[in-house]
This record gives sequence, structure tokens and C-alpha cells, in this order.
Amino acid sequence: MAIFYNGISGPFSGKVGDVVGSKWRDINCIRARPKRSKKPKQQGQIACNNSFTLIHQTLMSMEGLVNECFASYPGKGTGRNSAHSYNGTRAIIQTGNGPAIDFSRFLFSWGDLDGTKETKAWANGPLTLLVSWDTSTTTKKASPDDEVICLTYSRKSRAVLIIRETVRKDGYLHYELPGGLAGEEIEVMIAFKSHRKGRFSQSQYVGRVDLEPKKVSKVATEEVNDEQSRFCKPINLHAGSLFSCQR
Repeated sequence: MAIFYNGISGPFSGKVGDVVGSKWRDINCIRARPKRSKKPKQQGQIACNNSFTLIHQTLMSMEGLVNECFASYPGKGTGRNSAHSYNGTRAIIQTGNGPAIDFSRFLFSWGDLDGTKETKAWANGPLTLLVSWDTSTTTKKASPDDEVICLTYSRKSRAVLIIRETVRKDGYLHYELPGGLAGEEIEVMIAFKSHRKGRFSQSQYVGRVDLEPKKVSKVATEEVNDEQSRFCKPINLHAGSLFSCQR
């Protein structure tokens, strides 16, 4: 692919023989017309394609969030494309059943705002999730009023839950989950956003919480990882369901 600068007739767009002119991120480009390959795909190609599809579908279910939280990632890409670039090379693992996401290495937010040193997540009943974090900070970038963004992801139903109801100084989040998540395991992550300067922290993995009725005391912790409950209504998507809670 080559970059095409405007000439006397302006940018070239369309097809001429085997040459295609198009615009990519507001840049005029010229490339060769794509051709379908008749060669059988190798196992490595199949694994790569499956990994790409998994990351793409996962990020599409939280596209608005990653476009916002990954906007400061180096490069010219959109937030979602930047998140794909990062997670596609760091958070994918190969299993006997194909590719899977290692959420302990997955990021939905990128930035230099202070995160937190200690986090915990656990269930207090089949549909009650509690998350806690250390409120102390080490730099002047952080503030007690920084917004807390909590993200949960269910591998089984691919349901995404976004919670934006608390601030850093609260140190605690308590909310009722939608009934559709009963009996599932959810991955829990958090990040912080500064309203004063628009900075984000790098998201942190809190842990996996089992919502089975007989296993309501499981606590997941990780090194870097309101008293009011709110019910979240689902929005059906082609790749799963999205549950979004905001103030």
C-alpha cells in the first residue's frame, strides 16, 4: 500500500485495472486489488484467523468503552483498533479448544493515571457482586474524585457489564447483577478516569467470580489488582448481550 498525496486532479478513488484508490483514516492510499488465494490454509493461518476473530468480537461488545479508554494509546488508530493491537499480541492463549483470552493480561483502558495497589471481587449471593480497592495514591495525577470504571465479562454468554457509579474515595462497589448472569463465572476488571484532565489509568484485572448459588464466597485477588445497588437491563447484540449501568 502507498500513500497518495493530492495532485492537480485531487485524490484517486475507485478501481482502475488491478489498482484500487481509497481513503484510510483520512489518508489517501493506493493498493493492489486483493485476490482470493486458492491455496489451502495452514494450521497456523487458521489459528491466527480464529484469534483475530475472538479479539474482534470481544472488543466490539465494548466498542464505545475502549474507544474512550484507549484513545491515548500511541499511534493513529482508533481506541478499538489500538486495543486490538495490544490485546491481540498479549492476551491470546491457545488451548485444546482453540484460542482463548487471558483476562489477567487483557486491557480495556490505557493511560498514566494512578491505578490501585490492591483489589478484591466476590459474590455475596447468586446475583450480588462486590468489588473493593485501595484508595491510596502515589502521584498528584490521581484524585479522590476519580471515576471508577468496572467491567465484567462472561465467557459463557459473552455478556459485558459496564459499571460507572462510584469514585476512587469510595473504595467499594456493590451492585445487583442481571438475572441472566446467574450461575455463570465472570471476569472482573477496573480502571480509573480523571474528570479534571480526562486521563485514564491502565485497567487492572481483579479476578474471576463464580456466581453459582452454592459458591458465593469465592474471592479473587490480584496484586494490581456505593452502597446503592442498581439493576442493569440487557441490550441484545449479535455477539452477546451488553449490560450498561451509569450514573
